[in-house]
Amino acid sequence: MVEIEETFAEAFGAQAIRLLITADTEETALETAQNIIGFGVSMIISNHRGY
Repeated sequence: MVEIEETFAEAFGAQAIRLLITADTEETALETAQNIIGFGVSMIISNHRGY
């Protein structure tokens, strides 16, 4: 059995997609994936602040 501790949690609406990235090189594919992830985080922060 696992003990559950009372902690603070924040929740907000979200949407998710599955995306297939194709590129000539693995480096380009990874850079693209990192840029997409960064954009998603920026949107969450912006929405949280009410922008």
